[in-house]
Amino acid sequence: MRLRRLNQSLSRKTRGSVNFRKAKAKLSSLHKRIADIRQDAIHKLSHRVATEFSVIGIEDLNVQGMSRHGMLGRSVGDAGMRMFRTQIEYKADMTGAFLYTHPRFAPSTRVYSGCGQIHDIPLGKEWLTCHCGLVIDRDLNAALILSQTAASSAVAVCGESVSPAPLAA
Repeated sequence: MRLRRLNQSLSRKTRGSVNFRKAKAKLSSLHKRIADIRQDAIHKLSHRVATEFSVIGIEDLNVQGMSRHGMLGRSVGDAGMRMFRTQIEYKADMTGAFLYTHPRFAPSTRVYSGCGQIHDIPLGKEWLTCHCGLVIDRDLNAALILSQTAASSAVAVCGESVSPAPLAA
């Protein structure tokens, strides 16, 4: 709200005037504050994830392509996904946590976690229903698939049995 108001105020000023420079300085300081808040939140979340979990699974997303999407673009940019991934990578390395990166083109959202079948799922559909009787939220389903593959990769790499805690349905 404040960002919109300051942008509007700047657009109404005459370029090069003293008031234009004042409005530009206010807008610049607000952008800096927003960036600092975002960076602080990402640092805190990545630190918490890296210290609390020994196996971390993330998905390799096409962030640049997602940011061009008409409906998701601004949200993807605001989330700071690439910055979060960078933080997770170096903090997992620092804490000794195993970081599994799910390949970009692997069908994590199209595979059903109950039976393992691959189905075409429209982007707007939130709940998935399979012929095996599984009805599940698409994000939870993708997280379950990711945790299964991350756990199996951790076993293959580390040589010890690692099983993530089961999620309550």
